[in-house]
Amino acid sequence: MQLSGMEGDRDAMHDAVAAARRDGSPPADANTHGDGFAGLAPLLPRQDCERVTSDGGVLKVLLEEGYGDVAPKFARCLVHYTGRLAADGDIFMDSKSESNSKEPVQMVAGRASQPRESGLSLALATMRAGEKSAVYIEDARYGFGAEGSFSFPSVPKNAKLVYDVEMVQWEPSDDVGDDADRPLGLLYEERLERAEKRRLQGNELFAQGMHKEALGKYAAALSYMDEDFLMQCEGFYLDKAHEVKMPVHLNMAACQLQLGDFNTAIYNCGEVLSLDPGNSKALYRRACARHQLGQTEGALADLESALKRSPEDSSILKERAAVRATLKRERQAMSQLFKGRLPTGAVGMDTVTTGETALTAKAEEATRVNGARQTAAQSSGHCESHDALPVSPSAGLASSLTRPWRLWQVVVAAVLAWLSALLQFVTGRKPSTREKQS
Repeated sequence: MQLSGMEGDRDAMHDAVAAARRDGSPPADANTHGDGFAGLAPLLPRQDCERVTSDGGVLKVLLEEGYGDVAPKFARCLVHYTGRLAADGDIFMDSKSESNSKEPVQMVAGRASQPRESGLSLALATMRAGEKSAVYIEDARYGFGAEGSFSFPSVPKNAKLVYDVEMVQWEPSDDVGDDADRPLGLLYEERLERAEKRRLQGNELFAQGMHKEALGKYAAALSYMDEDFLMQCEGFYLDKAHEVKMPVHLNMAACQLQLGDFNTAIYNCGEVLSLDPGNSKALYRRACARHQLGQTEGALADLESALKRSPEDSSILKERAAVRATLKRERQAMSQLFKGRLPTGAVGMDTVTTGETALTAKAEEATRVNGARQTAAQSSGHCESHDALPVSPSAGLASSLTRPWRLWQVVVAAVLAWLSALLQFVTGRKPSTREKQS
């Protein structure tokens, strides 16, 4: 996915959400946020909210159904979320835009003992993998408390909050073991082993056609190879970590192609290509995503690069043929689109050919009439040249087309005239006097 322009998108979303009506409906132009949620939840909770806590301090509204079981207490959860102030809709946290890698953040479900955002943690213990929900913090004790937060994130005192939460995947605490309680964290080998284990689990789900579930396992695998971990590796250890990480990104791209998430598939392929620029699988899958998005020129370039490493790959060859067919249709459609809009003579060689045909017909007609008049004049004893029909310049031009060297001169002049007219049409500039004379 593209990383540029995200701050501008975030500022625009700030303005859109701040204009939300206090009756609880979201603004009309706030249907999307970055690459994540399909729509932001209303700032005010609905009457049919589910109570997460018995005192009503934390409420939840289901936005999109998940799958499988509800995350148990103390489960290790991978989530994306956007936090907003209920008072004006100002965004104080966006887990995707705050992370360069856009990977899900790790949280523990049902942990009420944490000093901040305990309400969000409690809500996670009611969610399933793949679920999207709106969580309303009505009591500041479950958010940032009476004092708020004046560093990062910046939250006012006693603030009511709204979270748009996506549960990417969760794992039970007994599967993770006591990783969180180990003061020195996981060893290098343990991280790679856990990542590889979850990648293989994702492969099994993918083979069964469970693409969304497989994507969650791949996200769990990447969580063991986060930015902080990779920054501590170098040389042999960094290379080995990348060997485990690259197949995960490739498999995520394969899932996203199946799910229609083409922009994120491009992002994951880009992660692989940043480490291995000639990786044919990454180039092929990025080309498939670009083809679906209408980026046919880029798709063809990727496929040509992929064929340099895998020249006999039937999938790549088949996709290249499909992209070339799409490019041909696009060019034909473009030609038809501009054919009726460009000035006369700027359509292309078809116009020149039509003009030449018309001139040739006129020349033949003039020659036939002249011949008939000359025959009649000879029979009457007169043979003055002025009795013959004058040949117009256009007829003379047409008759000259039978001479090869003059034909090429006409073709070159017509091409130059066509290019000049096309330039005028595109730029809107009138030709200078010198150009007209030439």
